[in-house]
Amino acid sequence: MKHLTLGIGILAVLLVLCLGASWTMDRTSDQVAALLESAWEQADRENLQAAAEQVEAAHRTWEQHRGLSASLVDHQRLEDIDQGFTDLQAWFQLGEEAEFAQSCLALAQQVRAMADADLLLFAGGDGTARDVFTAVGDQKVALGVPAGVKIHSPVYAIRPEAAGELALSYLKGACGQTREAEVVDIDEAAYREGRVNTSLYGYLQVPYERRFLQSSKAPSPLSERSQQVNIAWEMIDQMKPDLYYLVGPGSTTKTLMDVLELPDTLIGV
Repeated sequence: MKHLTLGIGILAVLLVLCLGASWTMDRTSDQVAALLESAWEQADRENLQAAAEQVEAAHRTWEQHRGLSASLVDHQRLEDIDQGFTDLQAWFQLGEEAEFAQSCLALAQQVRAMADADLLLFAGGDGTARDVFTAVGDQKVALGVPAGVKIHSPVYAIRPEAAGELALSYLKGACGQTREAEVVDIDEAAYREGRVNTSLYGYLQVPYERRFLQSSKAPSPLSERSQQVNIAWEMIDQMKPDLYYLVGPGSTTKTLMDVLELPDTLIGV
């Protein structure tokens, strides 16, 4: 249990760091692009010196945060932007106002495009999905890799391998469809008492291929209770003496523990 708690803590820290880095990169991209667009406007008015000062400010801002961008963006994109600033300096020194102005605008568009991640992958459970929704809303396409104790949000793939397959399919263009999927979380106090009460917190845009994604979960009807008891007895029949069994979370495994008259928890192991 200590290792599980430590693992969840590490995942939470990594998520916060990634979201923070993504937010900083978005902000930096906006600042650099705005300066370059201002330089284009100045150059278009034939105020080349003022335009050059805006480009210099954009370059300084870019250099200050380039290391962070390198951890999130393909290096070829970074090298292209570096080359763009080099080209701007060359056009300015040559006095080519038209080329300088157009290059300012083209580089601004390049910088803005850099911040537009094609897909945001995150790992965890419902609490993590809530954090991601709070950070990005439905403005980015996102996909959850299931790694949490409780997962009721259909923003997650059915298993980690499925998340990888769906992500690859989406990035290659084979899966071009996205849809809104619910971000929900449970009332943990009610869950420990055997009741599944979920609340809706928002929606994320996810790549959509039905076979790869979790379904929305709902409380088990009474007819399923008898099935769970039958499953529990079948599992008990197959258990072997002198072996230790790890029993995971969920209502079906709770039924097994109830039949065995052993203490249990719905959201732990």
